[in-house]
Amino acid sequence: MTLNKQWRVVKAHADPSEDDLVVLVEWSIEFTDEENFPGVTTLHGGKSPVDKDANIHLGDDGLEDDLLQYVQDYIDPLMSRLEQHHTEMLEARYNEKRASHSEDLRDLESRREVMSPLSPRQVRLALASIEITEGDVDDALDDNPEGQIEWKHATQFERNHPLVLSLADEFELPAEQVDDLWEWAADL
Repeated sequence: MTLNKQWRVVKAHADPSEDDLVVLVEWSIEFTDEENFPGVTTLHGGKSPVDKDANIHLGDDGLEDDLLQYVQDYIDPLMSRLEQHHTEMLEARYNEKRASHSEDLRDLESRREVMSPLSPRQVRLALASIEITEGDVDDALDDNPEGQIEWKHATQFERNHPLVLSLADEFELPAEQVDDLWEWAADL
């Protein structure tokens, strides 16, 4: 497991109520693990006063680097617990995301199963609307005698029929586009 940490200073300002203008640093750490939990990020943040003995002043060149180092040194003793906590959070969010994606796919499949069948006329008009001709389909089915029979003699087409799926692949049509075309053609 490779837990990546991206630190950043959100804001740093001096507290005028303090005699020596103590610097207050607002910071965040972004945790990711693209190898095990791709596309998921968790954040951890906080505010830390910078000790007067740190000799960090708001006018310093390289202030952000100095502040980050100060905060990292401050947080370092807690880092193993933070890493464990954020690894668990990454895993939980990743699993939620996967479950949601699986649910979305099941919803799409369910939706496709109940789509109305289309007549050959509706299918040909839908294809013509995206500039795919009958000749293009005939050419695509040149090596598929069963597909040619289905294409030329079917009285209706189901959205999830293997011929529909293979033609969508052949013409590089995303499933969502086929869904939209199907629903549009159902009203023709």
